[in-house]
Amino acid sequence: MDRPLSELLDVHEVLAERFAEHQERLVEGEIAVAAERFEAYAALLGVHMRSEEELVIPAFEGLGLDCERGRAELYRAEHARICWWIDELRAGLAALRGTPDDLRSRIALLDREATFKRVMEHHDLREREYLYPLLDEHAGAAARARLWTAIEALERTPLADRAAREAPAK
Repeated sequence: MDRPLSELLDVHEVLAERFAEHQERLVEGEIAVAAERFEAYAALLGVHMRSEEELVIPAFEGLGLDCERGRAELYRAEHARICWWIDELRAGLAALRGTPDDLRSRIALLDREATFKRVMEHHDLREREYLYPLLDEHAGAAARARLWTAIEALERTPLADRAAREAPAK
């Protein structure tokens, strides 16, 4: 079966739903649950970005598909910025644990999260307009099938297991 690589974008809707669940708990003042939901979101996002970093973007580069608005280095820079934001929002949630009833602090975090959501929307748009359509157009069916096999294998490997295997020996 010839599957378009753009199917990988389906996870963006799942991510948006998980983030919304986190924000609902944050609005309700359920900080511990909000933090759990955020970590579930961050873990799924990490798996998705890892697939792109290790497989999708190199395939894009290998086919010579870089274009002005869809350069591989832009995707990597956006991923680094997203990781920075994840750390920032995680710190904001941690700060709320001591003061769960501080409504203004929750509002301030929601404001920061609104900025993060705009970053994510911009990144999603770039992937939808350039990365995946160009790959679907220029990668042959055999190359797409190999890429799907590699992506599925990579996504089945837990991040913690990979981190332990890939850590430098002491």
